[in-house]
Amino acid sequence: MEKKQWSSNLLFLITAIGTEAGIANFWKFTYLAGQNGGAAFVFVYFVALATLAVPALIAEMLIGRYCGRSVAGCMRLLVERDRVSPAWKSYGAIALTGIFLVLSFYFVVCGWMLRYFVLGLSGSFVKMQPNQAVTLYENMLANPGWMLACSGFFILLTTLIVAHGVNKGIERVSGILTPLRFVILIGLCAYASIVGDTRAAAEFLLSFHFDRLTWKVILAAVGQAFFSLGVGAGVLMTVGALIVTGTATNVCVESTARDAMMLDFRVFMPHDATAALDQDAHLAGVRSVMQSFADIRPVDALLALIDKAPT
Repeated sequence: MEKKQWSSNLLFLITAIGTEAGIANFWKFTYLAGQNGGAAFVFVYFVALATLAVPALIAEMLIGRYCGRSVAGCMRLLVERDRVSPAWKSYGAIALTGIFLVLSFYFVVCGWMLRYFVLGLSGSFVKMQPNQAVTLYENMLANPGWMLACSGFFILLTTLIVAHGVNKGIERVSGILTPLRFVILIGLCAYASIVGDTRAAAEFLLSFHFDRLTWKVILAAVGQAFFSLGVGAGVLMTVGALIVTGTATNVCVESTARDAMMLDFRVFMPHDATAALDQDAHLAGVRSVMQSFADIRPVDALLALIDKAPT
């Protein structure tokens, strides 16, 4: 049975970036910034990113690492084991519902992309005028058969990838597609700088228009910060649940050691009786626990201490 853990920190990072940073973030960000005050919008966006979105993202990942379960499982465990408010269980259901709705939207958009990709290979966009592009889009929407076929293809492909598990499915695909996404982005930027007006684009995006900086614009910038990182849906909570930090028994070992230390117990841990994927991962996990929670000793030394302890 496949271990439900990331093979390495690099693959975890690549997958995390793939789940949070899509090309849609870039095109949505540019037109929102240009329409809502340019550099003023960008300034509010980065402030919101640093003070709200990134801390929330880290919190999601840490909760996932602590609980070792999906978003719904994390909320249920926190309520049952850590006695947080039972209302948090509803967050798990809301997050799963939100993810389902987002996927239903993304599958449709991916179907459009596939259709446009096929049309692009056939040369349909050569010398196309704006009004012709609008007509093409409307004709595509008027053909539900094509849309269902293209969207269905992506649903089937996603199902097959997920069915192959974390290591043989998600990791392998993310390891290829996430770097490829940035290659495509760089290519698009290079093409746009050649055929477009780079100076006008920079002025549109970066000119300060503080007169447009209203509460509506501020809310749009904060919303874009959360959208950029995918915060709130619990995706990184699930991704973080599979982090390998050293010992394969990371969740129960670290949480038990921490809880015992907080109750003023002196905590000991056998350094040669914990499981890890390799020696380096084992030593990294042992050092982490030793620095924070426990006194690490060999099993023989701990047994000797137990024998000498007063009864």
